[in-house]
Amino acid sequence: MEYTMGVGTLEKAIPVRHYLLFEKWWTDKCRLLLVEFAALFLSSSIIFKMQSRQVVRSWATARMSLI
Repeated sequence: MEYTMGVGTLEKAIPVRHYLLFEKWWTDKCRLLLVEFAALFLSSSIIFKMQSRQVVRSWATARMSLI
């Protein structure tokens, strides 16, 4: 990301610098963490569903072999 800032007074420059260095950074960091947690949850739920289907399939196969 690129930010441009015009020439101004020091009173205007300090809050802008603070926002760009701290607040914007935390916003981007939190957004990235939320995306990573969502991806982790999605992948873990897919893995859990695949494992549970495998358990059901193996249980059904064992059940059919008893009949």
